[in-house]
Amino acid sequence: MRSIGFVVAALLSVLCGSAAAHEVRPALLELSEVADGVFDVTWKQPLLQGKRLRLEPTLPEHCEVSQPPRTSHTSAFLLQRWQVTCNADQLAGSPITIQGLERTLTDVFLRLNLQDGTTVTALLRPDSATWFFSTDSQTGVGEYVVIGIEHILLGWDHLLFVFMLLIIVRDGLTLLKTVTAFTLAHSVTLGLSAVGGLSLPQSPVEALIALSIVVLAAEAARPDRSSMIARAPWFAAIAFGLLHGLGFAGALSEIGLPEGARLWALLLFNVGVEIGQIVFLAGCLAVWWVMNAFLARGLTHQARAATIYVGGGIAAFWFIERASGILFA
Repeated sequence: MRSIGFVVAALLSVLCGSAAAHEVRPALLELSEVADGVFDVTWKQPLLQGKRLRLEPTLPEHCEVSQPPRTSHTSAFLLQRWQVTCNADQLAGSPITIQGLERTLTDVFLRLNLQDGTTVTALLRPDSATWFFSTDSQTGVGEYVVIGIEHILLGWDHLLFVFMLLIIVRDGLTLLKTVTAFTLAHSVTLGLSAVGGLSLPQSPVEALIALSIVVLAAEAARPDRSSMIARAPWFAAIAFGLLHGLGFAGALSEIGLPEGARLWALLLFNVGVEIGQIVFLAGCLAVWWVMNAFLARGLTHQARAATIYVGGGIAAFWFIERASGILFA
């Protein structure tokens, strides 16, 4: 496990650097019927490095704006609210499209709240950016599994943290304990954040997540194994996992949890995160096995060192970038 090599280091450099440390989070389009044919519209889309994605929701042509958009934003997302009046007789089958979605990796969670209490949900993707107005839900809480998988696999900082743990761990049993500890820890804060109301500003959380990776990289580079993290990596997984859970909760806070199925949606989102994490670990172990089989033994130490310094350097850059964004916002 300690001989993850130059190829993985290069992949980390390219992939994590190009991702600019920010996972692609889902957007939310919510239409709430307040009177016959009158809808309050909420559009919440993620910001990437402080810049908005070129996404625009397009409502049916017979819907007219009755109240102009009101715009606000944070460091993580842009929020717009407005009101439209639609011809109720023409709504069935009318298209709602997210323009520009096909050029992104973002999903859009659509929620329709009708006046009679009916809630309709749908998930729009880059390859299916149009939804046709219907009173039948096209998705259920099961879609939160998909969102969880995408969130972890596109969350380069979370993956890099797990990757550093993998380098530190020496044996399979310890790896199992460490991954389990990380899972349990981030599940606790994820649950408290999404259901219990625990919240922290996302910018400091993301900066601290980057710092946690730097700490693990520094630990992995130590020649001795006398520290607590080296002797009990599961302890670090618990401590930092609590922090990472707050980062996972950021995605849920942006799309919300469906009323009446909050616990199921939360559980399935967490299941998705774990599936993505297992896929990532399996991929890393497969690369490790291949490189052990074909890489000269003399390169093992150099490969491990290259991986640690590349990963630690990327995380340090993320930390400086995020901390600077907080200080000079």
